Parts: sequence; C-alpha cells; structure tokens
Amino acid sequence: EIMPSLVGSEMCIRDSFFVANAQKDIDYYRAMSQAAGAQATIADGVSAAIAQVVEGGEGQAYVPELVRLFRKPAI
Repeated sequence: EIMPSLVGSEMCIRDSFFVANAQKDIDYYRAMSQAAGAQATIADGVSAAIAQVVEGGEGQAYVPELVRLFRKPAI
C-alpha cells in the first residue's frame, strides 16, 4: 500500500513491513544472487538506498514511508 503514502493519507498497517526487514531481505537476495553467479546491480542500488534510511535511524518505519524518507536531504 504505497499509494496512501504518496497522497498523504493513512496507510494500511496490517500489510506493513519494517524498512529494516526489507533491508535484511534484499541482502538475502543479494547473497543468493552472488552465490548463483548472477548480477545484482539493481539489488545493490536498492540495498544501498535502504541502508541509508536504516543507518539514519528509520529502520522501524514502514516500507510505504520510504516515499517520504527518500525525500529527506542526504546526510
């Protein structure tokens, strides 16, 4: 449910997923890609972007909130 975050309305909490969990999952995917000898260029970029949010103290934000969090100036 990213759309409510895009338009500034309430998001659906029941389907929400923490940003820190998304970071963990994308890193699992990156590890599996590496083990299989596959490219993970896009996954590397997604991981780096999410890592900045987590390192900025927002790991317990919900994934739909990434829309707002990516708008913040870089540290």
